[in-house]
Amino acid sequence: MLEPIDDDVIKHILRLRGKLGWETKLPSCDYLAGEADVTRHEKFAFMKPLLLKDSGEYIYCLRRDRNNLKAAYNPYDLQAVSVNTARQSKEYWTVTASFVSKFSAEHKLGEIEMIPVSQWLRERQLYYKLLNFNVFTNFRTKKYFFVWKINAKRSKANKSESI
Repeated sequence: MLEPIDDDVIKHILRLRGKLGWETKLPSCDYLAGEADVTRHEKFAFMKPLLLKDSGEYIYCLRRDRNNLKAAYNPYDLQAVSVNTARQSKEYWTVTASFVSKFSAEHKLGEIEMIPVSQWLRERQLYYKLLNFNVFTNFRTKKYFFVWKINAKRSKANKSESI
């Protein structure tokens, strides 16, 4: 099976919800200025409750940075992929208009994690807000500097003791 032409999971969520007539509103995102690779259309206010019937149509997704070993784990940056590509992975997601489901080889057979789309999108929004805090964005740099500083002081102390 071929890979999807458009791999943006948010666009697929909009498409799936639009097919069912589930209106979504894209609010302004001025308060999240500075997001580099995060798409601006990720914040949604759902206008109708999830009491309506879902069509059952879904897409398979994987983490976008799955091939980059240096990338931090991000379960909210998903990429639509083909069925074959997803099934070959130890961890994949399915996305419908109503739910985001995570399948993992670590879980027992038949066990999945399911979360309503509205809740997943809200958690995604909060996740990216947290990433924008300096504590998280500069953590590694500060940690390296702190360790270097401690080692430099220790090295100086050891040299002065040996003299």
